Amino acid sequence: MSSPRNVRKERLSSVTEDEDDADFEDNPTHPLISANCSAPPYSHLAWLCFFLLGIGTLLPWYFLITAKGYWDKKFNGENNEQDKLAVFFESYLSIAATAPNILVAILNVVLVNKLPANLRVHTSLFVTALLLAVTVFLVKVDTTKWRTIFFSITILFTVIISGASMVFMGSVFGLAGQLPSGYSQAVISGQAMGGTLSALASILDLAVASDITNSALVYFVMATAYTIFCMFLYSMLCRMPIARYYFNVPDDSGTNPVPVHNLLPPIRTILHHTRCLGFCVFYCFFISISLFPAVLANIEPTSSRLKGSWLTKYFTPVCIFLLYNVSDLVGRTVAGWVQWPSPHSRLLLALTLLRTGFIPLTLICHFDPRNHFSANLLSSDVFPIFIASTLGLSNGYLGSLALEYGPKVVPPELTEATGVAMMVFLTSGLATGSLFSVLLVDFI
Repeated sequence: MSSPRNVRKERLSSVTEDEDDADFEDNPTHPLISANCSAPPYSHLAWLCFFLLGIGTLLPWYFLITAKGYWDKKFNGENNEQDKLAVFFESYLSIAATAPNILVAILNVVLVNKLPANLRVHTSLFVTALLLAVTVFLVKVDTTKWRTIFFSITILFTVIISGASMVFMGSVFGLAGQLPSGYSQAVISGQAMGGTLSALASILDLAVASDITNSALVYFVMATAYTIFCMFLYSMLCRMPIARYYFNVPDDSGTNPVPVHNLLPPIRTILHHTRCLGFCVFYCFFISISLFPAVLANIEPTSSRLKGSWLTKYFTPVCIFLLYNVSDLVGRTVAGWVQWPSPHSRLLLALTLLRTGFIPLTLICHFDPRNHFSANLLSSDVFPIFIASTLGLSNGYLGSLALEYGPKVVPPELTEATGVAMMVFLTSGLATGSLFSVLLVDFI
């Protein structure tokens, strides 16, 4: 009888582009596990672990952008050069966090069969925790005399932290894709929960914080602690029976051989099966990031009932940031219960393309001042609230469906590589959406 290691090589070599787009989601047994070994039952604890790990994939980034007041304090100065650092910091931060991630995501796909998941996960988390710890140390350091150097260090740290987070995100999502349906959705929902927690932290900070520096210190300490917590959480997950069953490949003697890491994943085959779903992921996040937060955050409230601190401090954090993130979380949660349309339905693509209509609707809301486009047709505050909520809801639902479907429409031995590949589509959508948002803001 052939060993599972040889079986894996034979199955990988037998997959071609001419295979039918069969849905392997309902396959009850893992193809690399011996037939006489039954699969463990659904584990709610494993689902919780993936959910908490999902929070950790984006939490460092969320907390970096949440400390806006801290960055303004660090970079504002008395001369024009220092003032420009504060003005352009958010733009540089966004580009530093998204554009390099396309390369990192592609590299992650190439390395998925060359580097073990344990090495990718623990290395990325260690690098993230280390740089966040240095960021914590720099909070209390007086950088007045070297703002430009501090600016460069912060941007460099953002590039590395975002790249490490992408490796971590792709690895966790790829591992979740090897398990039955539901676990990938846990990672996706966790990411949305991270955004919701950051929005709540921002509102709480506006309400009670008296010192910006101490507030930022708390943010970065929490991000560092949670990153370290993810290391222990991942180790605990790997010890669970369901993880041992789906992640490991036992040989005929019952022991675990050294995994095969010298094979490149069949990229063309993966793209053949997931081309439509991948486009849906890309375009869904492209539309969302094109509008949120850069464009939506610039909408001015017009209601005469909104006065004082609410108008000046809370409309954007509550009605834009929090509402979008909560709606996104709801959409991702619902996608775990109601999976419609099916992965092969053209309706999923049609609904994704229909979201293009959010762009013209947003552009005719109330912006003041305007530079070029002078049509404030939707001046009521109801419209930005409606757009933020439906944009987040549709992003969470449609994006989650496409992401979760991806690893389920390929042969089971390609699920991890496909899960990592779906992160390439997601990252490409985020990066191009961020660049397009600059054009939209300038157009307004």
